[in-house]
Amino acid sequence: MGCHKQTLIRRLRVTQRAMERAMLGVSLRDRIRNVEILRRTRVTDIAQRVAKLKWQWAGHIVRRKDGRWGPKVLEWQPRTGKRSVGRPPTRWTDDIKRVAGEIVEDFTLTIEAGIKTYTCKVCDKGFGQRKLFYQHYTHVHLKLRPKLRSCHLCDVKVLKHMRAFHMEDCHGQPAPFCGPCGERFAYPWQVLEHQKSYHMGEFRCDVCGMKFKRRSDYNRHQAKHTDVKQFKCEFCEKAFKWRSGLRRHMLLHDDL
Repeated sequence: MGCHKQTLIRRLRVTQRAMERAMLGVSLRDRIRNVEILRRTRVTDIAQRVAKLKWQWAGHIVRRKDGRWGPKVLEWQPRTGKRSVGRPPTRWTDDIKRVAGEIVEDFTLTIEAGIKTYTCKVCDKGFGQRKLFYQHYTHVHLKLRPKLRSCHLCDVKVLKHMRAFHMEDCHGQPAPFCGPCGERFAYPWQVLEHQKSYHMGEFRCDVCGMKFKRRSDYNRHQAKHTDVKQFKCEFCEKAFKWRSGLRRHMLLHDDL
């Protein structure tokens, strides 16, 4: 099952790349990297989408405690008696445990004064967000750290987003930087996005000088420079500058 899944993902990726090249009007002969094609089309990678949906479904099943058939199917053993020779068939739970172990059971959730704290049962370290605990548990306790990239000029291995800075600090090759302000970046496309936001916008902030191409982004940015909190909670006296802050706060009142 695992081999078949990887083959299917590989075929889906090949199909997606072909469709993206057709969207851009380019071919394999143009020798454009897949990363650049993804940046131009802004299409979500199919493998990442499949993995995200899989983990969302796994979390949904784990949170169920009402005895439904979903969790039971994950542990179902279809064979009885003596199994055939060879490796046993892989189940979804086996793949999840291979990647994350018992990660869903290795934290303790405490809520004090409306603040959630996820405490790791292994090292007693606390985190304010569940995703930060997942990152800690995966990197520290499962040793599944991000892949290191080799430098083609020396034997040092660094993270992908740090390779440009390593090349500049150790080998004198300048990292991508913005000409007007000199700020450095890990990738060339970040320079373009930075220049669009700070140096090429039509709407300029009088306080910090940041520029925006859309008035809506400019108005949203102005909340940083004011103390006015226009989004107020209807259940308590708290107020927030942005609607997203009010939306997260309303989760505390779900039981009202």
